[in-house]
Amino acid sequence: MSTFNPRFDARTAPARQAGYDGFALASLVTAMMLIPFVPIILGFVGRARCRRTGKQGMGIAMTGIVLGVVAVIVWMAFFVAFMTFYASHTGA
Repeated sequence: MSTFNPRFDARTAPARQAGYDGFALASLVTAMMLIPFVPIILGFVGRARCRRTGKQGMGIAMTGIVLGVVAVIVWMAFFVAFMTFYASHTGA
């Protein structure tokens, strides 16, 4: 006697997909290259895709977002330092 229950059938259960989300990985890679703004956008897209598809990469996407924010701060600091240096040496 078979006790088949379609609610608990392995074929209908949402399986966790193998591998990491590409957007999450791209967020981390662009953040490590100190490219501003891009890793933040890719990180949020990657987190949403991880939630929707079940792929791994939520932590990688969050790391990309945090490092992306750090990249923006570093670029802003360089910009302010450059403008200060330029203004002090040109007499403006």
